[in-house]
Formats: sequence, structure tokens, C-alpha cells
Amino acid sequence: MGLSTNHRAGLIAAAVVVSALTGCSIFMGQPTALAPAEIQGTWALSSLVITSKSDSAQRFDATAAGATGTFQVSPQERFMLVFAAAHDAPPDTSTGRLVVHGDTAIVVDDESQRDSTASLTRKGDHLTLRMPRVEFDFDQDGSADPAAAIAQFSRTHQ
Repeated sequence: MGLSTNHRAGLIAAAVVVSALTGCSIFMGQPTALAPAEIQGTWALSSLVITSKSDSAQRFDATAAGATGTFQVSPQERFMLVFAAAHDAPPDTSTGRLVVHGDTAIVVDDESQRDSTASLTRKGDHLTLRMPRVEFDFDQDGSADPAAAIAQFSRTHQ
């Protein structure tokens, strides 16, 4: 099982594996605007859960399966995402531009030049990215299925 290569940047913010999201948050309550400076720094992946769009009971917990990652955001609105699908897997690195508008992050991957969108929230040293349009091969038939993903990161203090 795995995320398609074209969508590894979607895990952000991990990679933001997304096609479109409205500017309003999908979290309960009022959306909170984030200043880009609030997410600068290094974030370690603490949870990545991918849920099938056709069957919400069908989920894949990537971190429980050994996935690891870090997400770095620079003051110049640049990001670097390093993601490994398993502890012994070679990591994939994505870089690009990250623009924050309120509770929405827009990511443009340097390699593919594709843009992706995710809603995000930050509570203290925790960052959550909700990606409503990702793809994942749940049944391992070689065909990616429509899914949604929630990635949670914890700020590292270096």
C-alpha cells in the first residue's frame, strides 16, 4: 500500500496531496487565520491516517505501519518534506513554495510544479493538515483510490 508518487508533496502540508479546497476550514468552530511565521521551523510527523472516500471504515494508518517524516518551513515561504513510507525505506524529499492564507496552505512542488491545497490548524506545537483529495491504493490492485488524509506534526525544538 502506498501514496502515489505524484502526491508525496501532499503530505504537508506533507505533503499536500490535494487538488482543491475552499478557503474555509473543515474544523468545528470559527476558522483561525495563521500567519506564515507561526508555522516556520521543523515539524516531525506524528500521525498520518488515510481514509477511503467510498468507505469511511476503510483506513490506513501510515505511521502505525512505520512511516516517518519531517516538514520544514522557511521564512522565505519555502518547504522541504522528507517522507519515508517505512522505517527501513529510503526517504523521498520534496521541496517547493508554501503560501498560507488564513487556514489554507497552498503548496507548489518544485519538481512537478503541481499545486495542492490543505486546510491547517496549529495548536501550540502541533500542526494538523487535512487533505480532502488524495489517492491511495487500499486494495493493492495497482490502481489508486480516492481518499482523504489527515497528517499531524509536532514542532521539533532544535
